[in-house]
Amino acid sequence: MRISDHAKARIDWPLALRPGKLAAPPFRVYAVARERNEGSLRALAGQAEGRLVLRSLDEGHGRKFDLVDAMAREQPPDPDEWLVVADDDIRLVRGDLARFVAIADAAGFDLAQPALDRRGKVTSGITVSRPLTRARLTSFVEFGPVFAIRPAVRDVVTATFAGSGLGWGLRRVWHSLEPPLRLGIVDEVRVLRRNAPDDEAEAAEARLEMYRTWERHGLVDGQQPEYTYRSWRAWQRIP
Repeated sequence: MRISDHAKARIDWPLALRPGKLAAPPFRVYAVARERNEGSLRALAGQAEGRLVLRSLDEGHGRKFDLVDAMAREQPPDPDEWLVVADDDIRLVRGDLARFVAIADAAGFDLAQPALDRRGKVTSGITVSRPLTRARLTSFVEFGPVFAIRPAVRDVVTATFAGSGLGWGLRRVWHSLEPPLRLGIVDEVRVLRRNAPDDEAEAAEARLEMYRTWERHGLVDGQQPEYTYRSWRAWQRIP
């Protein structure tokens, strides 16, 4: 039997069970941009609602988190704005940035990411979008392709950016911050991460960067469990 598009939409995400409209708090998006991703950047600019700060990666003046750190210092968010860091090639296949920040705020997360679509590249199983789940309180948040920081902890988190290169090792650092942050994954908003071929040299460089990041922050044990502590289900009006 052929399932209608309407039925598929209700199975994929039960619109009838969504709570009342959530207003997104103010947010500002920072992205390191490459010209080849002009199409994705236009979509990102639209979702940022005019609050998008870009820095060109084509000019070759630094690596991702060093550039984001400089951008946030030169053009800082307003005191009440969430800080969103996004890759320039992201593709949100369900929801948008405003919905992502709105749910992260309503769930009380300090640091959050949208869930990943299983059709793309997934490095940690816990990040894959869960059915009938709006958001989850978890043990870590990945450093890409998108994450958001609550204004109250912004300085604490951005202090980890400088010297972190592409971000390898940061999720362990964020998990170790004191006082502990409320880390979460927003399942209602889903992002598709591009599947890139494995590169041994790149993987070796990532491991080296990760160890250096841990060492810089005084971390001996870099292991991090994948825990979901609590889930906000689709039928629940509040977390």
